Amino acid sequence: TRDYKDISSDFIPKKIKYLPNNIRFNTAFITFGDTVYLFSKHKNIFLIEIKNRDFAETYRKYFEIFWKKSKK
Repeated sequence: TRDYKDISSDFIPKKIKYLPNNIRFNTAFITFGDTVYLFSKHKNIFLIEIKNRDFAETYRKYFEIFWKKSKK
């Protein structure tokens, strides 16, 4: 979120929390229903779409774990 916020002035999240500075990722993910989108955060974006309920549920659980470890 820190990186995206810096490049997109129209980004208006409902709530933001940050992982500790020592935890950084070069990729991100978004889940919608039974679909997961994995993408790189580089200038040339690489995107993978996975349509599978098990993957979507797993990535939602990842999000919950990250959210609990994050701070305001």
